[in-house]
Amino acid sequence: MRTLTLNANFKYRFYALFSLLIFLLFLNYVLLIPIPGLIFIGVLVLTAFLGDRNEIISVCICCIPLCTAIKWHYVIFCCVIIFLFKYGKEVKLDFGVIPIFLIIIWEFFHCFLNEANLKMIITFPFVYLFFIVLFFSRNIKSIDYAFVVKNFAIMVFAVCCILTMRLIIQYDFNLDIAFINMRRLGLTDEEVGGLIINPNSLGIQCVLAIGGLIQMRTTGRKKIRDIFLIVLILVLGALTGSRTYLACLLILGVYLLAVSKGGIKKKIKAFVIGIICTLVSVLLLYLIFPTALETFVLRLNVEDITSGRNSLFVLYSEYIFSSPKVFLWGLGSLNLGDKISELDMINIVPHNGIQEICVAWGIPGLLFFAAMIFVMIRRSKQENPHQVGLNYLLLVILFAKIMVGQVITSSYTMLSFALIYLSLCQDFSINRQTEQIKSK
Repeated sequence: MRTLTLNANFKYRFYALFSLLIFLLFLNYVLLIPIPGLIFIGVLVLTAFLGDRNEIISVCICCIPLCTAIKWHYVIFCCVIIFLFKYGKEVKLDFGVIPIFLIIIWEFFHCFLNEANLKMIITFPFVYLFFIVLFFSRNIKSIDYAFVVKNFAIMVFAVCCILTMRLIIQYDFNLDIAFINMRRLGLTDEEVGGLIINPNSLGIQCVLAIGGLIQMRTTGRKKIRDIFLIVLILVLGALTGSRTYLACLLILGVYLLAVSKGGIKKKIKAFVIGIICTLVSVLLLYLIFPTALETFVLRLNVEDITSGRNSLFVLYSEYIFSSPKVFLWGLGSLNLGDKISELDMINIVPHNGIQEICVAWGIPGLLFFAAMIFVMIRRSKQENPHQVGLNYLLLVILFAKIMVGQVITSSYTMLSFALIYLSLCQDFSINRQTEQIKSK
């Protein structure tokens, strides 16, 4: 029974360092006690160095909500080196990594022609691409997905709490004034510095965390604290006032109902549970953060609910197909926003991931990226031949986000592909898991 689940052995050392990191983030971003960024990197790298393969992967995934708070690329780079040092024999490169290496080579050409400095080339965007290569090059079945998802959800919750507490302290603990003046969670005072997160990004991370926790409940991990955490993240995610958050949350609910197994009774039961969690979340939101509901209503009660995305989509479509250089080559992903700001006709970055890839890498880059996604799905089916609809939940959510946002210039989005690959490889077949447990 000891080999049945990794979670049976409580990882005191990991959670001690995990708690230390959250405490240091609290000191730095809530109490504004300056802590060198190297300390955050050191705690994360030390956690990976002392940990096993699950802890190393968990550290990397936890960088998703910390992308604006730490120098995440140094952490990922160190974690890759540590993993290769400890488990290098498990890594076997094959033809499946070719699309990723084509993307790397393609961007290298853009970097050198645009005279990018070496530091920028090494740190962005190649670190997370090499990290994805590491996933594609080893047997992923030994990774405890429940452990990784739980820690990711805790870190998302911690970041939301830190931003909320900073807001309260900013207004001298006067909750009424604090939440009346609150615009959207993630947009805070300049003193907070690196932890200023785009509310849409924070909202998507909340939905991914909720989706991962829901996936775990289907595998028999039906713990009350997981439901409690889901409700809290639902409430804090609503504080972002993000329409993207709300849309992705609706997509999550509809998709879960569509792919849930069982007869009509089970679907009704799942629907009722979802409605209850939503009502509890709305009630808590109304009691604790009443202005958040008003923010949502105001943001929904506008003439153009897409915030100009439709017009921007048309504008970029015309730009891409009217410029052979962009269509066949692109501008390169490094400093893409600065390059676009220099254009006469457009001064806003694309808010569609496919268009963003075309602007950065042209049609060849789009084909390379599509091939990477294809390989990811194909390889996951080899790792887990018993895939069900639930495996694709996080991929559907992220794809919906990509349609209205960035992808290759969004570090948390690219890192999320590692989490999605883990989700695709996880066996959510309840009957098979029951048989395996009984056989043990």
